[in-house]
Amino acid sequence: MMIDYLPIGSVVQLDETEVLFMIVGLAVENENNIRKDYLAVKYPMGVLNSDSYYFFDHSIIKKIVHQGYSSVDHDVYKRLLNNLLEGDKNG
Repeated sequence: MMIDYLPIGSVVQLDETEVLFMIVGLAVENENNIRKDYLAVKYPMGVLNSDSYYFFDHSIIKKIVHQGYSSVDHDVYKRLLNNLLEGDKNG
């Protein structure tokens, strides 16, 4: 499944919460080797400590509040990520 990754700096609201999150990473693996579509911090607080990061998938985004800066580089990176992740699924 191809994911239309949001650019870094995008601010989103997730299902079942009024809290806003700003995306700071794409296709990130945590210390347990679990990969999620996004790494984010609470908005507007940002990073408060090492526990300030949140991992989530594209499917639980309820609302895009602000879309971050997008460029040709972002489009190329999205394609590379999707190709890489599709390759991982196919072995």
